[in-house]
Amino acid sequence: MRIGSLTAPAGTAATVRLEATDVPAPGLGKVTIDVTYDPSILSLADCAEDPNGLLDAAVCYLAHRSDVVGFTGIRATPGAIGTLPLADITFEVVGTPGQCSDLHVVVVTFTDPDGGSITAPATDGEICVASAPASVLSGDTRPDLRMSVFPVSLDRGHRVFVSEVAACGQQFSGASQGSVALAQGWNAVCYSGATTDVDIATAGISDQISVIYALQADQSWERHVPGRPELSAVTRCSRLGALLVLVAQEGGVTWVFSP
Repeated sequence: MRIGSLTAPAGTAATVRLEATDVPAPGLGKVTIDVTYDPSILSLADCAEDPNGLLDAAVCYLAHRSDVVGFTGIRATPGAIGTLPLADITFEVVGTPGQCSDLHVVVVTFTDPDGGSITAPATDGEICVASAPASVLSGDTRPDLRMSVFPVSLDRGHRVFVSEVAACGQQFSGASQGSVALAQGWNAVCYSGATTDVDIATAGISDQISVIYALQADQSWERHVPGRPELSAVTRCSRLGALLVLVAQEGGVTWVFSP
């Protein structure tokens, strides 16, 4: 049994998958799992049970405490073996940068269709609060040597990216790049698609990303949170704009740019 881990900025949604792993034959029959978390860092927003439709019945529930989300599922017939997605759990990140909440997996019940007990070692996860990107200049103030560094701290759970902002405009001076492969976590991207509305530009990946930060002309950063206009200031993706994209999708995603 395991649950995912990721890093996300405060004010955004973070989705992790709860999975049953290495389920032997004859397969899963009944499972009940509790996941504990720190409510001062995370607030439960949603729980989508049985994403692959493998179970006869499944439900997510709030336990008797505010720091627990639970899942129960049943299946009457054999065959649900191997790695089985149980639920996609979404939290609102409410903590401060540098904080991390453990996601502790507690196996309450795990049996096969005949009622036989299944041994299920549990692997915990965590969600850490990332810093919003910050822009700084190198000692040499020439525009062609200007650097952006984000995030500037090295707190637990953070990754550091360094990019030459000026190079973004030079990188695709010829033919446009049609797509870019994004890994799970933070990605520095030079957007080479056509200038367009941010919702149109990200339509194909909006379900797989948590937030986009776009570098502005004054070297500040503005953000776009898919589906959360009250948290978003970015309205357009500009061609050859420097972006920082946080991908929630396990295994990453390919972003196909608008021509």
